[in-house]
Amino acid sequence: LPLDLGAAVAVSLGGASSEARLGDATVEAGGDVALIATTHERNLSTHALSGASSAAEDGGGNPLAVSAAVAVTDLSLGASAVIGPQASVNAARVGVLAQVDLPLRGAWGEDENTGSLDNLTGEQPEDLASYLTSHASASVEAGEDTQVGLGGAVNYLNIAVSTEAAIDGEVTASGAAGAWETTVDGRSFHWDQAVSVAARSRLETLDVAGNVTGFGSAVGIGGVFNWVTHDVNTRARIGAGAGIVTTGLAVNAEGIHTLIAYAPVSGSGDGGSLGLGAAGVYAGLKTRTTAEGQDNAR
Repeated sequence: LPLDLGAAVAVSLGGASSEARLGDATVEAGGDVALIATTHERNLSTHALSGASSAAEDGGGNPLAVSAAVAVTDLSLGASAVIGPQASVNAARVGVLAQVDLPLRGAWGEDENTGSLDNLTGEQPEDLASYLTSHASASVEAGEDTQVGLGGAVNYLNIAVSTEAAIDGEVTASGAAGAWETTVDGRSFHWDQAVSVAARSRLETLDVAGNVTGFGSAVGIGGVFNWVTHDVNTRARIGAGAGIVTTGLAVNAEGIHTLIAYAPVSGSGDGGSLGLGAAGVYAGLKTRTTAEGQDNAR
C-alpha cells in the first residue's frame, strides 16, 4: 500500500547530583564556614517532532499518510550537604545548604489569553518549542487523493528530586546572631542565622504532546497523550545526637513546584471528510518538604 510515513523518537535518561560532606574531621576556623551542594539544570529539553505530507504538486497524494512522535524524559536530580556525626566545627558562623534548581525555560505570559500556546512565554517566540521542557508533536498534511491520515504523539516525563541539608555532628558558632552572606565562585549565598541549615528545591516544567491533521477529502484521525510526574523530597534537619552551641539557629526547607501539561489535538477536513481528535493528560505531583530537629539533638 503506497503511503507517506513520518516518525520521530527522542529519549533523555540520566541524572545529576552534588554532595558536600564533612566526615570524621575537626574544623577550627577564625571566620565563617559554609558547606554548599548545588545542582542546576538550566536547559533540559526533549523534543520529538514528526511530519508526514502526501500532498503532491497536482493536489493528489498517496492513499495513506501516517505521522507518529514519542518523547521520553526520565531524570533524577539530587543535592546533599551534611556535617557528619563524627565531625566537629568551631567557627564564627556556620551555614549548610543543599539546593536543586530546574526552572522553566521561559516565563509564563502575563498578557491576555495565557491559556494559548502562543502566549506561554510572554515573548511570543516564533519557535515556542525552544521554551518547552518536553515536547512530542506529529503532523499530517494529506492530498486530495488521500483516503486516511493518522497522527499520534506521546510525551512522557518523570523527574525525581532529592535535596537534603543536615547537621549530625558538633557545631559551635561564636558570631553574632542574625543574617549574613558568603560569596563562592562569584555567587552570593544568604544565611538567616549564625548557624543556618537550608534545603531548597525548585522543579518547574512545561510539557506538550500535540498533533494537527489536515485533509482534502479524507478521513483524518489524531490522538495524543501527555504523561508528566514530579516527585520531590526536600529536607533540612538537625540530626539525632547533634550538638549545637550558637547565638542563633535557623532550619529552613523550601520547595517550589510548577507543572504545566498541555495536550492540544485537532483533525480537520474539507467537503465530506471526517476529522476525529482525542487527547489525554496525566499529571502527578508528589512533594515532601520538611524542616526538623530530631530527637536527642541538643
